[in-house]
Amino acid sequence: MARRVASSAQFGAAYSQAVAGTDAGALVALLDTTPDDAFRREIAGHDVAALASQLQFHKVPAAHKKRFASLAEAYLAYVAGPAAPYDTWSVVFTRATAIFALDVPWFSPALKFIGKTLVDLAAQSDAQHNHGKTVDAAGRLSKCAALSANDRTAATMAETKRSSALALANLSFRAYLRLRNTRLCETVLGSVNNALQMNIRFDGQGDGYTGEEGYPMSERVMFHYYIGRIRLAYGRITVAAENLRWAFDRCPPSSRHNRRVIAIPLVSAYLILGRYPTQKLLTECGLVDQFSALTHHLRLGNGAGVMSELQRHMHWLRIHGLYGHLQEKLILGVWRNIFRRCLALQLTTATNAPPTLRLSTIRVAGSHDHG
Repeated sequence: MARRVASSAQFGAAYSQAVAGTDAGALVALLDTTPDDAFRREIAGHDVAALASQLQFHKVPAAHKKRFASLAEAYLAYVAGPAAPYDTWSVVFTRATAIFALDVPWFSPALKFIGKTLVDLAAQSDAQHNHGKTVDAAGRLSKCAALSANDRTAATMAETKRSSALALANLSFRAYLRLRNTRLCETVLGSVNNALQMNIRFDGQGDGYTGEEGYPMSERVMFHYYIGRIRLAYGRITVAAENLRWAFDRCPPSSRHNRRVIAIPLVSAYLILGRYPTQKLLTECGLVDQFSALTHHLRLGNGAGVMSELQRHMHWLRIHGLYGHLQEKLILGVWRNIFRRCLALQLTTATNAPPTLRLSTIRVAGSHDHG
């Protein structure tokens, strides 16, 4: 929860105390993205560089003091800044990245918060314009993710910059997928794989350890969700389904929004693979309208019905990056189910030879129970 401060003096004292106490939680609470109006007005009337230079950091290495003061200056500039805040917050992120480059593992939660805010502000800024801010945010985050993931310090994950690798990668994926740029996602993923290999080497967890287990489950769930999205975009449907199912199974039922977000590409991947969602699942995730009739027609091998449903939800499916895959691949599922119905309708004798389907049987299977 944000800590509301009413004056520069109050902010300075609390900020110095948080840094001296290596208290990332207190630091995050101070970096309020919607500061008090009185605080904003006061800061707007001061030289933020002068205010930051007056901060006192006790028991903080001399090499770190300047960078923490620089971060405070950037944040105060954001507080005093214009209504469109992405540009000033991007400076906050740059200063935070400079701190992260030092040997200060305790700062990781603050960097994650600042990075998440950067993506959120980019999305808000781009809502009525092009994707310029999201492009900028993606580039900044991917570089920071590489800085984190490529930390080769011979220590456990928790003691190194690698502890932030999944969170920063997830933020990068979020930005790149908004831009429909999966190619650059692969670069970030390569860095994360390096981090996982280093974790395996130094965490000392024995056989079966993947290097991922030390991260918070929430970060792991989102990581597998994004991997599923990326693999689905490349047409690697089975791998996509495995990652999406992993994420869905570990996303708590209380997180209804996140479960729905994961279920959308998961159901799509399963339909392509010939696996069908239950009505209970579709109801739980609020996806009955989008997928119930589509699933029904696909089961029956009703190609016209499938294409009609895809057309009806074309805009929604395109927003989620699914329309092209479903339009291309579900027709195979239609034929697969028609052939299955044919085999069920046609009497066959035990033989190792491929089945021969009569045209009359195909016509019956293709027209039966399409209502």
